[in-house]
Amino acid sequence: MDGKVQVEEIKIKEPEEAVKSKERESEIESEIERIGIKTKVPNYVLKDDFEQRLSENALWTFKKKYLLRNNDGELIETPKQAIYRIARTMAEIERLYGKTEEEVDKWTEKFYRVISNKEFSPGGRVWTNAGTRITGLFNCYVLPVHDSIEEIYEAVKNAALIQKHGGGTGYNFSEIRPRGSYVIKSKGIASGVISFIRQFDRQTEVINSGNRRGANMGILDITHPDIIDFIYAKAEKKEITNFNVSVGVTDKFMQAVENKEYYDLEWNGEKFLAENLKNCIKNIEGGLAGAEVGQKPKPPSLKIADNGKDIIDTFKNRIIGRVKEGIVQLKADVVMQTICELAWRTGDPGMIFLDEINKHNPLPKVGPIKATNPCGEQPLHPYDACNLGSINLDKFVIQRNGKAEIDEEKLREVTRVVIRFMDNVNDANKGPIPKVEETVLRHRRIGLGVMGFADMLIQLGIPYDSEEALQVAEVVMGIINDEAKQTSAELAREKGIFPAFNFSKYNTGNVKDRVRNSERTTIAPTGTISMIFDTASGIEPWFGMVYKKNVRGGESLYYVNKYLEKALKEKGIYSKELLEKIYQNRGKVTGIREIPEEIKRIFRTTFDIPAEQHIKIQAAFQRHVDNAVSKTINMPEETTIDEVAKAYMQAWKTHLKGITIYRDKSLDVQVLETGRGDKNKEKVIKNGEARERKEIIEGKTVRVKTPIGTAFVTLNYDDVGPRETFINVGKSGSDISADSQAIGRLLSLCFRYNIPLNEIIDQLKGIKSNPIITEKGWVYSLADGIAKAFEIIDAGREIGEKQTTLPIKSNGQEKELKELNTGAGVDKTKDKQKRGKLSGNMCPDCGNLLEMVEGCEVCRVCGYSRC
Repeated sequence: MDGKVQVEEIKIKEPEEAVKSKERESEIESEIERIGIKTKVPNYVLKDDFEQRLSENALWTFKKKYLLRNNDGELIETPKQAIYRIARTMAEIERLYGKTEEEVDKWTEKFYRVISNKEFSPGGRVWTNAGTRITGLFNCYVLPVHDSIEEIYEAVKNAALIQKHGGGTGYNFSEIRPRGSYVIKSKGIASGVISFIRQFDRQTEVINSGNRRGANMGILDITHPDIIDFIYAKAEKKEITNFNVSVGVTDKFMQAVENKEYYDLEWNGEKFLAENLKNCIKNIEGGLAGAEVGQKPKPPSLKIADNGKDIIDTFKNRIIGRVKEGIVQLKADVVMQTICELAWRTGDPGMIFLDEINKHNPLPKVGPIKATNPCGEQPLHPYDACNLGSINLDKFVIQRNGKAEIDEEKLREVTRVVIRFMDNVNDANKGPIPKVEETVLRHRRIGLGVMGFADMLIQLGIPYDSEEALQVAEVVMGIINDEAKQTSAELAREKGIFPAFNFSKYNTGNVKDRVRNSERTTIAPTGTISMIFDTASGIEPWFGMVYKKNVRGGESLYYVNKYLEKALKEKGIYSKELLEKIYQNRGKVTGIREIPEEIKRIFRTTFDIPAEQHIKIQAAFQRHVDNAVSKTINMPEETTIDEVAKAYMQAWKTHLKGITIYRDKSLDVQVLETGRGDKNKEKVIKNGEARERKEIIEGKTVRVKTPIGTAFVTLNYDDVGPRETFINVGKSGSDISADSQAIGRLLSLCFRYNIPLNEIIDQLKGIKSNPIITEKGWVYSLADGIAKAFEIIDAGREIGEKQTTLPIKSNGQEKELKELNTGAGVDKTKDKQKRGKLSGNMCPDCGNLLEMVEGCEVCRVCGYSRC
């Protein structure tokens, strides 16, 4: 291992980050030598102009997400050095199978070139961890959750270790016994599914891997007795915040929805009886099934009506089922309507089609598949994981005889190289827990997918919402899937079949089925990796054709789809004024008079596409994918609940393995709406009679710590109820102070027009930014802190660290904080925190609109991703 790393000076925005220095060279050398990699960087790397082929945004994303840094947080590698680090790490695995130095060099170059040419990108954990001291290289994991305290908290611990390495975890919680039921072993009462999901949720709050917080998928079977609690838990009750949630449904349930029939609840393979439900209700109402400290236990989600026959959904106070022959049954179409209503409002819950997944289970003798990773594209057995990668279809269009065509030969060639690369990732991975490492090597799953599909269509002159687009999807994914299996069979002859082969569906005796990998293809989210290659994410259409980024001095930079920019210039109509029009039109070219029809026809954005076509595209890819497809069915704001239900039914009928929908602006609406009786409340606000303010009224002030500093919340009462509130955070004249005063004035207006305090608390509670922990619980944001302060005042109790309740009299003037003898009341760390982090669908890094792509929110302007 002689020779030194040759570090080429790369001209990038911050010169100090790329300056050639002995110190920086030494750091790269020691890191590469530690993992046993040949240290002399070849000439093809040094001569590569990869950095010059990156856009400013792509380079910025590289530096933020994927380049190595030293212990002081300084960059110590350039993008092409990162590519070489990854390529060499994977090529070194060939030595384990008897390859020579020359062969390792050959595969290093092949791996390097497919990435440097922007034809392929590995998954995010390979970019960040390959060739470093962190050896977990997978994005997707599934952990089992069994019905004992020991096993549940073992899963919580394992999840923390996985998320520490940047992985996302999926769980099916259906083994946990229903809330209120007896626990024979401990002679106690079960607190139910949601109480334990919250333990995983809280764990995720405190684990942050670099600039990536852990992601989760929570699944509960539709037949579980806690299913109604689960459906409401995130979207309505805000009990869980760091999860995507999906309902695990069966064909039998979907058929019952179609036929408006009932279905049985069950747990642990046994029917859930009316007697079971009565016992659960008795235990819950008796306070035996757990509750938050100082609060009453939440009511049971299901109750038996006085007639002994009807089952009541207590949250909606409506009939949702019946008792038949002693068995508790729910009305399938009513449950489905509830799921669709909440998805319409917030995007959750999604649906996982368990029967469809298990029809294609590659390891049926290992057991059924019950869960997926956080974005749903990777159904996995317990303790299994899958490394991900994506071919960039944008790079596989060529011109022949003046016509754009798919370069099928090149697509096959790159697929063959990439399958070997991804198979080697399985060997290069270590950890993050022993059971996962063992399962990975037994199953050797890989998940090769695509990105840039929308750009391929644009180059081919094919609209996304056309039959031709469906045909292209079938062709390209068919090529990749066939070539992937063939290459896996060749690798099996060279290196051996996967160890669990005899438990698999491939044990047919046919030599073509003797493969190296139990599964090979997946369509995964590519939010960030698509940004570094300046291409469309996954199989999604573009969310917008024009983005705008504000820079210092009041100027703005426009980011324009490269093919649209070319088309507008060829037509002689490219201008800053036109770009602003497109930007103001949600990034759409449709509806702008001066843009020719042929451009409008091809450059379609996500909300130009009907939901039906989104699902057809997903289904076209799914037919040629071993695992599943991550895609968001984006729907316009005016979409109805019935249209959401229709989309879910279409997804099942077209044999998708799962579906996620997102209605435009629904996250914003969720923050503003109360969720029940909204239209009536709006009428009260507009037409109700405002209460006059007395000259002197009494109230209380609570000090509560929040993520942006200590807030002093005053709530004043008149003889009717709460009348006004004053909220003080930060120094007078600061942005934080102004914002908190504005919130106080708006809330005071609500009180003046008789909006009940408990409904205001419901709207504020659970809004999340950067949560902090206090002595008596989490405070998720300023809004959440205000809600907690209102609860304290209303209940006459205290919360948190050294927080006091002070009686005061108010004459309508806001009191200076010093009059309360509390000091400045501002967290001294606030200036170090990023200010203005927004919830809903605004980017917390740059403030631009987030896209919902493949089940994950991402920012096309700065590269931020929630997953």
